[in-house]
Amino acid sequence: MDRYDRQKRVQGGHDLDQKWADTSILLVGIGGVGCPLAQALVRSGIGRLTLIDGDRVRDSDLHRQVLYTEQDALSGLPKTTAAIDSLQEIGGRTELIGVQEMLTPLNARKWIPKHDLVLDATDHIGVRSLIQQISLETGIGWIHSGAIADRWVAASFAPPGSPCYHCWVSPEASKADLGTCETEGVLLASCMAASAAVMRLLTELLRSSSTTSANETIASRKIIRGSISEGEVLVDLYPDPDCPLCSSLEGWTSTLDQNLYPMRKLCGSGSLEAWLEVGIDEIKKRLKKNSEETALKESPLSVRWAGEDGMITCFGDGRALITGKLALDETIARDRLIQLLGTPPHHRTVT
Repeated sequence: MDRYDRQKRVQGGHDLDQKWADTSILLVGIGGVGCPLAQALVRSGIGRLTLIDGDRVRDSDLHRQVLYTEQDALSGLPKTTAAIDSLQEIGGRTELIGVQEMLTPLNARKWIPKHDLVLDATDHIGVRSLIQQISLETGIGWIHSGAIADRWVAASFAPPGSPCYHCWVSPEASKADLGTCETEGVLLASCMAASAAVMRLLTELLRSSSTTSANETIASRKIIRGSISEGEVLVDLYPDPDCPLCSSLEGWTSTLDQNLYPMRKLCGSGSLEAWLEVGIDEIKKRLKKNSEETALKESPLSVRWAGEDGMITCFGDGRALITGKLALDETIARDRLIQLLGTPPHHRTVT
């Protein structure tokens, strides 16, 4: 019997199954929400699934990140490697691709245009802004999801005509404003519910795409919010005529462009992560020019600078991990990056 027989038996199931088979998805982040979401996509027979995540499996992931095992954590396996190993055991028609990088301004325009849809399962506001900006440029739709404590959310955006992420969340919002798993914790039930909410929006989007244009679909204007104590609600989201992004894309300067080396604090590590927008070869060249060679340690995919006040490790995907005393103050960390690397190549002066 056809393994997808039961999903074909629902009303319109044959057309929907073909949509699943014909669709390619970029899943950004394979953590608490991304793991069950990847499982659901593979079991539904999505045509091609690309997983992008530069992190490794840790013990603290195992209570909610259902693709990974204790041995994966002990070995410190890359999440993409462990996830694909687990997903391949499910079998089916899905082509699986793993990218052991974080999505950054350096690689986003390489990966996003290769897919029909993007699913955001990160805890990174900057990544969401980046996806939204490229979504508006390319017309590629995306679905945001998140889970914190006993709460979850999912929202679908399908340009043109659909409200964008910043019609809902201010570009000035910080991670602290929205909560973190470090400060509030997170339950497996919340992650599973967020994944189910994404599948609901995605299924509705695929069902309706054969009869309506993307900006007319119900899913493109819906937010699903829920909590274990209060249940789930569906909220309408409409375009904001004063949105700094989608109301006038040409005149908008993103917070990524306004900031020299945008940064965020990584949960539980005391480290800072910065976006460099510079390739690894150029980074190595600049570090050698602006620092003592004895302070540098190179590998094919990274280079580490060590000083008295901390370390800066730069990766091939355009990120830097800042540790030590430098990580205690973003201004000091940013000044050190400018000293070592100069200003980002795509930085624009804001007037």
